[in-house]
Amino acid sequence: MSVDLPSPAPAEQPPSSPAAAPSSSASAGTAPPDAGPPDPSSVCGWAYDLVETTPSQLRKRRLRRIAIAAGGGLVAAALVAGVVVSLRDSRPDVVITGTFKPHDEVLSSYMISAPTDAIPLPSEPASQDLDKEAAAEVTGDYRYLRRYKFVVGYQRRWLRADGVLITVRLMKFRGAENAARYQRDLLSLNTMDAEVKENAVTGIPGGRSIIFTEPVGDLDDTGDLDDTYVTLSAAPAGDLAVFVLAAANRQAATAEITEKLLASEYARL
Repeated sequence: MSVDLPSPAPAEQPPSSPAAAPSSSASAGTAPPDAGPPDPSSVCGWAYDLVETTPSQLRKRRLRRIAIAAGGGLVAAALVAGVVVSLRDSRPDVVITGTFKPHDEVLSSYMISAPTDAIPLPSEPASQDLDKEAAAEVTGDYRYLRRYKFVVGYQRRWLRADGVLITVRLMKFRGAENAARYQRDLLSLNTMDAEVKENAVTGIPGGRSIIFTEPVGDLDDTGDLDDTYVTLSAAPAGDLAVFVLAAANRQAATAEITEKLLASEYARL
């Protein structure tokens, strides 16, 4: 591409005469060839904001997005992950279970009894009603709660004799479609950028299980992870979304635990 440069002054022009005006291309900001590299402030800023991200940084970001605490909360979903979901939709179809009656009783009345060889969680409240703020805190997500018209929730937690922490969570929404879409989308966020195994739950329409094959949890100051393995099974049930989570230290929590409890809870609804 040619660059218009200012026209040189005629040889016979006196030194005191003004120089010829620069061409329109030069006045628009085109630098002559010997002007050196452009000033970042004078060109598109985005081109100077592109910074290469190292693999270790990517791993830390992914693990922070997972961020499942040993206390039994669901996977925290980052805003970046939500944007990716909206741009690259590989989510399964929504399964709407419309055969259920509305769950108008208090949600604690639908909760299953304690699993075999399990006691209520001793260190924290074992039972908890979930309003919007509490639900957002334990799930790590607020956008989907608002999008799908969350009404109320309830969770109960137990500690098994083998050290596995069990959480059963009931989330009520305005209508079966909203509940099914919330369950589908939250699980899809949890599986993004994570090392997981995933399968359908036999006998439960729309039921899915995800097994994290790497320990997950918050990164400490040294960059190490705690040894918490997590399995999550979930299903829509009319206007409810049901989640069963098992977390264990230094051992894999199998889907057999969560799927059996999910089937028991599903039968009560």
